[in-house]
Amino acid sequence: MGMVFPQLFAKPKPRLYVVVDVGSHLIRALIFEERQKGSTPRIVKKLVIKLPATYHKERIFIRLRELLFATIKELGRIPEKIIIAFGPHLVKHALNAWSVSRLSGQKKLTRRDFKSYFRNLFEQNQSKEFSFYAYPQNLLINGYPVDVREVESGGRPLTDARAEVDLSFKSLGLEFSPEVGKILADMKDSLGGMPIEYTPLVLAIKEAVTRVLGVQDVLLVDVGGEETTLIFLRAKEISEVSRFSRGARHFLRKIAGAVSISFEEAEDLKRQYVQGLVPEGKKKELGELLKEEADLWKKMFGEALTPFYKTGPLPAGVMLFGGGAHLPEITDILKDAEWFRKFSHLSAPELKTLNGNALFAGDTCSGFIKGPEDVGLASLMIYATFHEPIF
Repeated sequence: MGMVFPQLFAKPKPRLYVVVDVGSHLIRALIFEERQKGSTPRIVKKLVIKLPATYHKERIFIRLRELLFATIKELGRIPEKIIIAFGPHLVKHALNAWSVSRLSGQKKLTRRDFKSYFRNLFEQNQSKEFSFYAYPQNLLINGYPVDVREVESGGRPLTDARAEVDLSFKSLGLEFSPEVGKILADMKDSLGGMPIEYTPLVLAIKEAVTRVLGVQDVLLVDVGGEETTLIFLRAKEISEVSRFSRGARHFLRKIAGAVSISFEEAEDLKRQYVQGLVPEGKKKELGELLKEEADLWKKMFGEALTPFYKTGPLPAGVMLFGGGAHLPEITDILKDAEWFRKFSHLSAPELKTLNGNALFAGDTCSGFIKGPEDVGLASLMIYATFHEPIF
């Protein structure tokens, strides 16, 4: 009888992923295994690095590299993907529309052709002053969105007409300083063979809310530690991105300074305030104190919405998330119809606070994904597992 080798029949290990959300005050990473269809992922480990209140941006990327090296060393095997996401607080975001004009209407194009056109346009729009990454969102022919798979299948021509046509790409670009660009390039080189992908966090969030929640048109408000990011989705695509330098940490500094306590104590006091655990007198005192900061947040929020005028009226849906989503002062601002009527033909917004576990049908993934502060990580888990480039 021949020998039997059990390892030949061993069940293959689930695919392993690493996702990293580089925030304005925290770098958070998740290592997780993809589960079978219909079940939630199994989170292997969650890592958090707290950034100092004052920092230099380049130092953040150095800490990111340290975290990534330590994580890879601990894994013991090569992950399927390593997704590292940046927000507009850290790198400049730019929405671009690049075009190729006067193509033959009868020319048959493949996915490879689209990729080649986009690569050429990307190289033409490069700058020597900064490092640049571009992420195509959709393809347009004569101004109309087209599914790349539909055009490619069966060698379908671009149009039935014999006239020349215009081919356009809408993309989201990230601009890094040369110093940061070098750190990111070195990080990939030093981990040769590792499937590292840099991506805008806003793309991961868009993928999650459109794919999982079925949302098409919405204003997303992400209140982070030092920054607030606004994302306008129209027809499942990013129509505008804006940001301003005010977040949950500014409210904490206000408390710490006024009450003469440490930042950590202020964080604990804010938690009690939000949960309604402080005495009524203290609650009123904190509410009056935080109103000053809320008024400034409201002013900067209105200014950050200015670019949205050109994109058309806002839809009814407004989703709030991030670490600052717990603050009732911010919730009250967003519920107010006054700001909304300036940007929409509707009378009032339909505000919803989005929790991270909502992206997994309420499952907290063994307690690792819970409230609005976890939406970014939850979105990255979905993006890492399901995202497919348009070409």
